[in-house]
Amino acid sequence: MCLMRQLLWLVMLAWSALAVQAGERYYRYQDANGTMVINSAITPQRAAEGGYDIIDENGRLIERIEPVLTGEALAERLREREQEAQRKAQEQAQKQYDLSLLQRYSFVSDIEAEEKRQVAQLQTRVAILRGNLIGFRADLEKAYESAAASERQNKPVAEKQQKQIASLEDRIRATELMLDQQQQEIDSTRQQYQRAIERFRELEKRRGRGSPANNP
Repeated sequence: MCLMRQLLWLVMLAWSALAVQAGERYYRYQDANGTMVINSAITPQRAAEGGYDIIDENGRLIERIEPVLTGEALAERLREREQEAQRKAQEQAQKQYDLSLLQRYSFVSDIEAEEKRQVAQLQTRVAILRGNLIGFRADLEKAYESAAASERQNKPVAEKQQKQIASLEDRIRATELMLDQQQQEIDSTRQQYQRAIERFRELEKRRGRGSPANNP
């Protein structure tokens, strides 16, 4: 029986402590007239939507509840969050890029050598395409001359010859397009490696390895 009384007494003490703790929380907010109010409850609901502070009996801030945003204010907050998310994503992408540079290369000369190899491969493709283009144009010139000869003799241009001309014209256009794409890729590749070189130098300078002695 004595044990039961002790347990009951402990439960009552715990309940009292919770009640006191609950009673120590107050709400500080502005009413509709802009007057600061401190109360044990927030009324009406629009006051709560305007934001409020939860404080203890000594006026110390426990928690601050931000106002409920609507309209342009809400749109602005969403824009800020989107910008912050983009900034963090860019920072993470930059960290990954920096890490890949430091893992792949030891010196700037390593980047320059790789750039030279990549550009050389692209230039080889350009040379092949230019050779093909010269051949297609020469064949087309011959086909034009043959067709013109037929017309001078008042003969219709053969269907086979017409198809050959159309095919050569298509090949020339396609080759010229590929040449343009390859040149753009060369320019893009050079820009990417230049960016890598500049960033690598910056990273090396931060690490105290920017002196010429560390770059053979």
